[in-house]
Amino acid sequence: MDYNSLSFEATTTTASSFVDKCCDARTCLGGVVWTVAFNVRAGETKEVFYEYEASKGSDWYEAAIVLYKTTEEKPRRVDLDPQVSEVLQVNVRRGNRAPMGEEVFAETVGEGRYFIGFFLGSYDATNGGRLGSQIVVRGLGRRDPR
Repeated sequence: MDYNSLSFEATTTTASSFVDKCCDARTCLGGVVWTVAFNVRAGETKEVFYEYEASKGSDWYEAAIVLYKTTEEKPRRVDLDPQVSEVLQVNVRRGNRAPMGEEVFAETVGEGRYFIGFFLGSYDATNGGRLGSQIVVRGLGRRDPR
């Protein structure tokens, strides 16, 4: 089975004030994996899930997994225009590693059209001026609630 894998390395300036690595560290977006838009028919309810594994490269990983609802009708099109697509939920994860595992958005979805964006980033948790991480996205999608 093919998986989407993203990784990157970068350098950054160090933070002049580094009291709290969570809030003072430099951060950088490294890439994104999108699903194609999917439909949920009237009367159906779907659970939206994502499955991934993450590890640090030069420093810790950071991920934002975003569930969107859209009115875009064109197949294979992702449109982030707020007039067309609305952010329903954002899950943020960070750390030095996350074993392969599955998570579910808190919200189940009903009738409509949706897509998911999985954003990879890294942050300089050590304030050493290096960024880098790797994420393997194994699954993004919807299914009947378990």
